[in-house]
Parts: sequence; structure tokens; C-alpha cells
Amino acid sequence: MSDILINIPFTELCKIEGIERELVVDVVEYGIVEPIGYVVDERVMEGRMVGQAEEGQWLFETRSIVWIQKAIRLHLDLDIDWIAVAMVIELLQQKSDLEKEFGIATRAYTKYHNDKNIDKNIKYDFNKSTEFALNELGNDGWELISVENVSPSGFDGMKFGANKVYNFKKEKK
Repeated sequence: MSDILINIPFTELCKIEGIERELVVDVVEYGIVEPIGYVVDERVMEGRMVGQAEEGQWLFETRSIVWIQKAIRLHLDLDIDWIAVAMVIELLQQKSDLEKEFGIATRAYTKYHNDKNIDKNIKYDFNKSTEFALNELGNDGWELISVENVSPSGFDGMKFGANKVYNFKKEKK
């Protein structure tokens, strides 16, 4: 899944969102949000020369608007200084990134878990591996004395075959 990125110039951002220019300048100065480029003579210039461009020329990704709004709300409503706001926003962004990663991992696990062919192949491979291991141990002088069923816990509960314990003893020569 790819994001569609739309950029918005500084002046339009302030006008559309009803945000004071000085507040956005503070948000940028404290590194909470960074412009992705700047506009010169109606041409978009990308890159890190943003600091040299005048603030009226800054260009932002539209997805940064949410972070600008949150930062300003934290600063004004809770009377938090900009350094603390920057730290809070950074933590919120990390949380958002982790939630996205968790969502991707959950979807991948669900897709894998619901695929019956994969499940059959794993069971077949596990049974073949167990059979091979038992034969090899038998050839090395080990004798299978019992197989116990156990209740797996934690992540072991998701593994096929994690519910058996094989007990061996070494035959005396």
C-alpha cells in the first residue's frame, strides 16, 4: 500500500487551517515538523535548503498538518513549552509507526494462518522431520520410551507440534 503525497505551501496551510504563521514557524524551528521543500516563482524546489528559504516559501506534506495541529494544541491548550511538545509529538509519531507495523504484521499473520495449504505443508514437514529425528536417534542407540501431550503456553501455542514431549533413554552397549 502506498501513500499519495500531496504538498501544501506555507501560506495556504495557514489560511486553510486557520493557523497563525508564527505558530507554524515555532513548530518548524523546534524540529517538530520539517518542510519538504520550498516554492520559488511558483516552482517547487525540493531538498534541505529549506532553512535558507523564507518561511513564506516553505512546502509541507499534507500528512504533516495533523502533527502541526497536535503540536499547536498541546502548546496552547495545555501550556506546554515547545521543547516538551517536540518530545511528546516524537513519542506520538513513534506510537503511530508501531501501530502501523503491528497492523501489517497482524495482516500477514492472519493471511498466513488462514491459508490451509500452508498449514498442511507445515504439518507434513513437521511429521516428516519428527519421523526422521526418531529414526536417527534410534540408529544412535536411543530408545523412545514415551510421548507426553502437554499444554503449550505463550507463542508455543501457535506452533504446530508444540504440544508433545518425546522422552528417550540411551540403550546400554
